[in-house]
Amino acid sequence: MTEQPRRPAGRTSGLDRRKRTTRRPKSSVLIMTEGRRTEPDYLAAIAELPHVRQRFDIQIDPSLAGRTPIKIVTGAARAPRRNQHGGEGFDSVWCVFDVEQPRPHPSLMRAVNLARDNDIDVAISNPCFEAWLIFHWQRMSQPMTTAQAVSLRQQLDGAKGKRVDGSLYLPMRQDAADHARRLAERHSTNGRVLPDDNPSSGMFTLLDALSA
Repeated sequence: MTEQPRRPAGRTSGLDRRKRTTRRPKSSVLIMTEGRRTEPDYLAAIAELPHVRQRFDIQIDPSLAGRTPIKIVTGAARAPRRNQHGGEGFDSVWCVFDVEQPRPHPSLMRAVNLARDNDIDVAISNPCFEAWLIFHWQRMSQPMTTAQAVSLRQQLDGAKGKRVDGSLYLPMRQDAADHARRLAERHSTNGRVLPDDNPSSGMFTLLDALSA
């Protein structure tokens, strides 16, 4: 029997190297935000988590900041999408926007319906994104106005303006998600739907999607 040549110790064949270096391609995600500072700051911190970076290529777009939800969703609907055969574009598109209280956005439900029709995911906070930030610090169930939520959030984290120190919030994100999920279940049980589900935040669904 002819003896097979031995592979030198510590070396791998080209085939072995290809097997080891083959990785699943990253999923491309677009997140369009209503806020110009607060939401992008927080989301940028999430995007930099090692296990998120490994799986996702996230683009945070505040170019329509300050516009109504319907404008934001309309802009997101124009984003190129990858199809089942690949190609350029995004695998998923998210819109992050607020309800606002005591006067909800008039276009709120139109925006939700448009997002559904265009396969766009939404993470809506009621009354505003600051409610999601508050959930990191404490539980709450009493309705708030937007102004009250902004004031309470600044008291809790010491912020002077719109900017957010994402690293401060990351260790508490699971607590926030658990609380937001329980609130969503409670609202559903009580028949409270958008825009009457104050306080609430769908940000936990975005974190779930990113496995963060």
